[in-house]
Amino acid sequence: ENFIERRKFQHKIQKKVFERDDYTCQICGVRGGTLHIDHIQPFAEYLEGRFDLNNCRTLCRACHYMITFKRPMPKDSKWGMTLRKEIN
Repeated sequence: ENFIERRKFQHKIQKKVFERDDYTCQICGVRGGTLHIDHIQPFAEYLEGRFDLNNCRTLCRACHYMITFKRPMPKDSKWGMTLRKEIN
């Protein structure tokens, strides 16, 4: 069920968030590259905010890792590669 909800999110909301944020990481300001959508209030815990654009922001992979794990992402990390959107 959670997988289906995440797929719905990707199809309905992801592009809108990237466009709103001008394909720019909202923490470090880097535009383009490997971008993720971050739920400010966690997807799994904040059901009513899953599809709320105000609960979402664009982050680069490294900033998303830092937010999630509270430490810098290791250089050889494969984390988040299935979440990504490459923007040139």
